[in-house]
Amino acid sequence: MDMSQPIGVTPLDTQANGPVGRPIDRVDGPLKVTGRAAYAYESREMANPAYGFVVTATIAKGRVRDIHTAAAERMPGVVHVLSHRNVPPQGEKKEQVGPLLTDTEIKHWGQPVALVVAESFE
Repeated sequence: MDMSQPIGVTPLDTQANGPVGRPIDRVDGPLKVTGRAAYAYESREMANPAYGFVVTATIAKGRVRDIHTAAAERMPGVVHVLSHRNVPPQGEKKEQVGPLLTDTEIKHWGQPVALVVAESFE
């Protein structure tokens, strides 16, 4: 088959493809740009929601020698601070994703080293 020449009109050129290849307005677009869209978290009331903040490594490679969580745990609204010292058992590593906070080795910058759980994000 020689593919150096145009083949002319094909069924793909004449069949209705719906919105494929054309711009289409988003149904939720106006609600989102005006701030009136309901997102998953906002769609129902939850009693006493908790918020998580991931504390990440500020170095690219190394070890966590110690982690001081007592001051954070005493702050008003803080429910719990998880680190390698108190994280519950987790499942096995699957491909790129594995258990977090399980040891003291820092393998990359931004690696999670703790999780602060609180009554509000502030």
